[in-house]
Amino acid sequence: MNPLSNLDAISKTGLDKIAISPLDYWWHFLNPNRPVYKPDDSVLFNQALRCAVFTPGEFAKKYVRQPIIKTKTNLGKSEFENLLNQVSANGQELLNFNSYDSIVKMQSALTSHPTFKLLMNGEIGKPTRFIEPNSEAVVKFQPDFISNGKIIVDLATIENKNSSDFSKIVANFNLHKKAALQMDGTGLKAYVFVRIEEKEPFKISFHHLDDRSIAYGRELYIDNCHKYVSCLKTGVWNGYSEKINEISLPEWAFRK
Repeated sequence: MNPLSNLDAISKTGLDKIAISPLDYWWHFLNPNRPVYKPDDSVLFNQALRCAVFTPGEFAKKYVRQPIIKTKTNLGKSEFENLLNQVSANGQELLNFNSYDSIVKMQSALTSHPTFKLLMNGEIGKPTRFIEPNSEAVVKFQPDFISNGKIIVDLATIENKNSSDFSKIVANFNLHKKAALQMDGTGLKAYVFVRIEEKEPFKISFHHLDDRSIAYGRELYIDNCHKYVSCLKTGVWNGYSEKINEISLPEWAFRK
């Protein structure tokens, strides 16, 4: 039995923090006085979009379109507060009218796209845990969607100006690590990124990584797992190196 299996599993987000430093991971996940995590607007928007696309019935139940309310008036403030209370009591979430309308349009653009239609035969990804065999770290994740029992589908929005250079986004956000991790955890061999632009006309692009990129992502996340397990065993969560390092001015500084 894995001696670490009774501990909390680490997510891709946690692995990214470990990659920065063990102290960064400790601060965000283990620190008893850590700040309460609040997802930003883009995270909430993408969650709502995935719900609308993959489980439209659930979206209709869970999300409420905020009507136009003049909140600068006392009457408007009272009306808005009553709406918030009602939504909360029903276990729903409120989306401002612009976000709600954009999601509905994005849903229509995606579900009518011929390539995306081919990917829509499947099911929502389930929360998954697996033991990374090299390090014995317990890793957790939840794929967005499993298409045809073979392909992991990763759906998110993208800025219009960046859609033509997605490889840089993959590198900057460690999406190659995410893809390798989820492929290993599910045993599936295909991973497709679906990106829809944030503004009309909501152009859609599809991407998959070459074998070299996936292999590098695997190398990175396994290395992160080793570091995580080592810290769990020692209880030491270092930031920068404890050694005193000798440095030199950059070459340009000598030519001033």
